[in-house]
Amino acid sequence: MKAGFPYSCLTAGLYLFAAICSASSAAENSGNPVGHWISLDFVQHIEDFQPGKKAGKGDLYLKDIEFKPSGKTSISNTWKEQWVFDQSGKFYARFYIHTIDGIDYLFLPWLSGDVTLRGQEPWFYVLTRAPSEMPAPEQAKTRTAFKKIVPIDSVAEYDDVRWKDLSRINSARIAKVLWTLDFNSDTIWPDPNEFPSLKQPDNILKNAMNPGLRIRDLHARGITGKGVNVAIIDQPLYPDHPEYAGKIINYFDTGCQSNSSMHGPGVTSLLVGAQCGTAPDAKVYYAAAPSWKKDAAFYATALDWIIEQNEQLPAREKIRVVSVSAAPSGKGSPFESNTRQWDQACARAEKAAILVLDCTSHRGMIGPCWLHPGFPEAVNRCTPGFPGRPWQGGPSDKILVPSSPRTTAEQYDKDRFGWQYNGRGGLSWAIPYAAGVLAMGWQVNPELTAEEMKNRLFETAYTTENGHKIINPNKFITHIKQ
Repeated sequence: MKAGFPYSCLTAGLYLFAAICSASSAAENSGNPVGHWISLDFVQHIEDFQPGKKAGKGDLYLKDIEFKPSGKTSISNTWKEQWVFDQSGKFYARFYIHTIDGIDYLFLPWLSGDVTLRGQEPWFYVLTRAPSEMPAPEQAKTRTAFKKIVPIDSVAEYDDVRWKDLSRINSARIAKVLWTLDFNSDTIWPDPNEFPSLKQPDNILKNAMNPGLRIRDLHARGITGKGVNVAIIDQPLYPDHPEYAGKIINYFDTGCQSNSSMHGPGVTSLLVGAQCGTAPDAKVYYAAAPSWKKDAAFYATALDWIIEQNEQLPAREKIRVVSVSAAPSGKGSPFESNTRQWDQACARAEKAAILVLDCTSHRGMIGPCWLHPGFPEAVNRCTPGFPGRPWQGGPSDKILVPSSPRTTAEQYDKDRFGWQYNGRGGLSWAIPYAAGVLAMGWQVNPELTAEEMKNRLFETAYTTENGHKIINPNKFITHIKQ
């Protein structure tokens, strides 16, 4: 019994709902409810809900609700894990999040007086995540774009349609390949009302802010990298994008001669971004380096600066990990000069107990995988490699980390903030993801060394049938806490 009504009334509803939805279209998940939700329907049983059809008549009493990381909501209810509590805290019921065709639906039991006073079974509000607060696609027409917007008449899988005008292309054709594309806040689309309801660009962009693999569940439990210092060596950026404003402790330019880039905002948002990041409360020491000069000396200088900064910090504030989405040395490196300097700087960092994650073939421990667009929380649905490009690496020499599909921060001009979606991201996007997971680990257990953290990542990884190891954040954190 759950304080006034039988638990079976909820589990039965869940069973019936699962029975009428195919495995390919719907799945229960333990997703993080944090965020703003908009009410769609009010149903007696979960199985009564049908996407696109409203069962109830009249206006809904509950228009929306916000779930806050603190356990509070925008109404009198509170929540913890998968449970929602009434104002008194004496009555509670389980809520469910189902993903249907890539869209999250929250089934919220309504703990009215009929439930708490008269012992009746609760009805369910059905809600969906609020649309992105980013500029709508049609607003891009009024923006001053970083590049000239170019009209196009066709689109194919994995096309880059940033700064492109697709308004002349049939929306159904776009929808078939939408999740594979690269697009940004300046992409112009056909009328959003012409898209299938579940495949609108705004929804695709917003959903890909989620790191997946139940990382937001960890955030809801307060595991956010708080109190942990990390570092990034990458191309330049403006430090004021809303995703990471106030999170960069110190910024050092090794000689970029430019103010921002695509890459710098991208990796920073994936590590400490408020919506995109795996460790949104970690703090960053940022060293900007001009990768386009293909001189590893800039990267060595950046790493030495990080080591110097670290020497000045008290023991509890040391820099734990450096995210380097580049390969400044080794086989296949695009860098043409001073590559040995990078390896020598990495050796100095290791002596200083700083873990360096890079893309080099001989030092790098990270490989790519990609999240299933419909089941981003499921580690067993991750695929090694890149979308359309299977992983060619060995079965156990790397730990594979999601690189796509993901949305990242974008900023080329001062005070002009945007977003970029990548249907097929590169290894660059996996490095900050892994660094953020490690930062959460150090928040939970700051006594572990860099080598111990690396070992835990491999020990707790999900192993595929072919022996590939995929990062498993929740199991990693659980193991570290023991």
